[in-house]
Amino acid sequence: MPAEAPLWRGLRWVLLAGLALRLAFVFSGVNFSYPDEIYQYLEQAHRLVFGYGVVPWEFRYGTRSWLLPFAIAVPLYLCKWLGVDTPVFYVPLVYSLLCLFSLTLVYSCYVIARRVVSERAGQMAAVGACAWYELIYYAPRALSECVSGVMGLLALALALRRGCAFWVGLLLGLAFFLRMQYGPALALAGLIAWREYDRRGRVLLAVSLAVAVAIAGLADKVMWGGWFVSYINNYDFNVTQGVSRLFGVYAWWFSGWKLLTASLGLWALAVAGAACYWRRLWIVLLGLGLVLVPVSLFGHQEYRFSFAAIPLLVVLFCCVADCARIAGGMRWLAVFAVVFMAADVVGAINPLTRERDNFYTHSPVFAPENRYEAFPLLYGDPSLKAVYFDWWWAQQGGYYFLHRNVPIFFNNTDPNVADITAYVSHVVCSKDKPEIEGFMTTEWLNRVQI
Repeated sequence: MPAEAPLWRGLRWVLLAGLALRLAFVFSGVNFSYPDEIYQYLEQAHRLVFGYGVVPWEFRYGTRSWLLPFAIAVPLYLCKWLGVDTPVFYVPLVYSLLCLFSLTLVYSCYVIARRVVSERAGQMAAVGACAWYELIYYAPRALSECVSGVMGLLALALALRRGCAFWVGLLLGLAFFLRMQYGPALALAGLIAWREYDRRGRVLLAVSLAVAVAIAGLADKVMWGGWFVSYINNYDFNVTQGVSRLFGVYAWWFSGWKLLTASLGLWALAVAGAACYWRRLWIVLLGLGLVLVPVSLFGHQEYRFSFAAIPLLVVLFCCVADCARIAGGMRWLAVFAVVFMAADVVGAINPLTRERDNFYTHSPVFAPENRYEAFPLLYGDPSLKAVYFDWWWAQQGGYYFLHRNVPIFFNNTDPNVADITAYVSHVVCSKDKPEIEGFMTTEWLNRVQI
């Protein structure tokens, strides 16, 4: 389909529906994702703005870029300036802004699918990206792979529409510095963009890529004292010294298997169908491979590392469905739609998808995490002097959620329980925790007590 073809009028309603689904998830309660989301990004933005926070080892040894914490710090600074710097306000605000940005996936999937196959394929991809449960779950996540994946696909969609080349290059460049494992896939998107533009557009593309390089280097120069220090240190720690392998080593097929179980086999159907229509869909298959292969080459893998593959698989499935419609009639389209909806609903509510392994959370995947309900109560308690969380540190919200500059203890830095009153004024623990001498329960929160 030509780049200049008008957009589908129904796209705005799909976007509104997608926003409603994502905000409903955000305002239903805090849902725990990965420790990195909290301690490497949200917590560091809080520390940047308010001056205190937990410092993980990556930010002691300079192995992480400050690009994403800088971006999160912007709304936090605004809240501080306006005098509304309370977690009750800024936590849903940051999540909502991330959802708005992630919503561009609906537009990106629509543009890519209609360019590859047809307008109908684009419309189905937009609806699929709007409703697929994993894209809703990851929408508010402050994770580098999620932000990078959204940026890369938005850049590709803008290029296919021949939008402003400067923004395309900037998005591609920043996406690379946020998640370098996506480099090969982003390079493919860059080549497609280069082909779409004339000489002036290519100059803007090159200039904006240089700007992105300068931004990433300058962020490290300001925060770490040297150009691109975090990327050099990250390579040294995780590749040369193998530190990442301490957190688990998995077989090369780990990411593919996780995608398969999370979709209840739906993506296997998409890839198998794409093989039948490979002459039309080879570019999507290539992009998918360029996302998954670099991720699979590293011993340490987590499901979130392959996030960018999920919207591409949505596009692939919808393109296969429309190709089947063209070849065999509307009945095939109905079959594909029913299969997609069934996998989507079952995936969102059923433990068959191995949610705890894939999403690092309790089942069902969208259930709010009870222990986070304690943070607003602790924040508003004037008697709080220090708090002990009776869980592993990685399962807590840190100062970003507490927003009180008091000592925090975790059970892996557990003081002598008999002397706990000498350390803390409050304890947050499970409901079945035996009574602690010198303390009384003041709040019951489902499975949690204060």
